[in-house]
Amino acid sequence: MRNVRISIRAGKSLDKIIEYLEKEWSKKVKDNFIIKLDKSINQIKNFPESFVKSVSKSKVLLMEVPMN
Repeated sequence: MRNVRISIRAGKSLDKIIEYLEKEWSKKVKDNFIIKLDKSINQIKNFPESFVKSVSKSKVLLMEVPMN
């Protein structure tokens, strides 16, 4: 299993998204978003090779992959 870190910037963005979802939509919508996000992060942790490596200035998730 790999480690997945959320950058400070991405964490702030996620906080804003979560606040928005609960305020403008509902607690249920917010909770569903968090569940889907958690599942996606776990998918990245468990199967990092199944995702395309992306190089971008606006990174949401950083993945640590040890080089053997």
